[in-house]
Amino acid sequence: MAIRSLHFRALLLFACLLILAGCEAGTKAPLLPTSTPTVSFTPTPSPTPTLTLTPTSTPTVTPLPTTTPIYYAKPHWLRPWKRNASIQADNLKDLQLLATWISSPVSQFFSSPDGNLMGMVTFGGRVYLYDTDSLEERLLITLGEEMAWWGTDTYRDYVAYFSDEHNLAIKKAAWCINFIDLTSLPNFSFNPIATRSECLRTPIANFDISVKTKRMALNVWKEILLFDYSSSSKPVSLKVHTGSIGAAKFSPDGTLLVSAGFDDGRVGFLKSNGSLFHSSIDTGEKGFISLSIASDNSLVAAGTDTGKILLIDMNEFKVIRQWQAHLARIPALAFSRDGKMLISSSDDGSVKFWQVPDGTLLKSLDGYASEVSAFALFPQENALILGTAEGIVEVWGFLP
Repeated sequence: MAIRSLHFRALLLFACLLILAGCEAGTKAPLLPTSTPTVSFTPTPSPTPTLTLTPTSTPTVTPLPTTTPIYYAKPHWLRPWKRNASIQADNLKDLQLLATWISSPVSQFFSSPDGNLMGMVTFGGRVYLYDTDSLEERLLITLGEEMAWWGTDTYRDYVAYFSDEHNLAIKKAAWCINFIDLTSLPNFSFNPIATRSECLRTPIANFDISVKTKRMALNVWKEILLFDYSSSSKPVSLKVHTGSIGAAKFSPDGTLLVSAGFDDGRVGFLKSNGSLFHSSIDTGEKGFISLSIASDNSLVAAGTDTGKILLIDMNEFKVIRQWQAHLARIPALAFSRDGKMLISSSDDGSVKFWQVPDGTLLKSLDGYASEVSAFALFPQENALILGTAEGIVEVWGFLP
């Protein structure tokens, strides 16, 4: 048995040796060529390029368009500015776009008592102060976090006015008015500490200030709280409306206070000391959200959330004209100083200039992609500043 096993192993070994020998004897295909091929390259001369100069005509400089804005991170004059010309009904055809930049959605514009500063409030809780001559940013106050744009300013979260030359009154929350001393602030200030606060137990929709008479009117749902902010006197409650109040505004001289009801459609007339100037009138309209009073206290303009404007005669206390001015709500109105022109902005993306008192349309700035949420005339009325819900800010005026 052992011999057979040995014979089997020997035969198996012999067979393997034969197989290996046959593999080595076979022809293998070389993996690489046995010789390196020679590549010859004969360069061909290329012609020398010829540069031909063809004279062209003198380029034409296209004027800056007045409708397409050029954006800058900070305010910047795009054109020279004629500072001694005021915006009036007879020169609107010469109105030009002078400056534009991008900000947060704009809520409000206001100016300092001396006219040297223009303030801008955004829905993002920022207050900017610009030099009205150079547009240089003098101060930036950040009040809180960015907030959404809801398309209504009946209850604006941030409202600001100068209470005197060096102090701002700001409504930051729904319950308090904070007074901030500007002389103690750096150029950029985050959530500055108030030197004084006036707080209520009910939410404040918005407010207005008369620097001349040191009066403040707080719009609190169905009533107005009026007080002298230069003293510690308690506010006087004025109940003129049966529903919510859409707007309350002091006259330019500070002697009168006019309120317009959002729910009841009535317009009330009070003296700045709180006494009744005239009983309220029923206008037949509702949804008032904006007011403006002529400088001579002769006319009141009221704007509605449906785009209507009503003109009220302050001598006869009746509506003398009413028209559909816009296709959407009117958040801002302003009379010119001479009382011959009324300006309105709307959520329909336009700013319009109207002749007073007949309501004839004089000029329209159209084509804005979002609501023109605020505007204001410069204190000298030599320029107009507007802001949209997209954060586009523009300044319009006249070229030299």
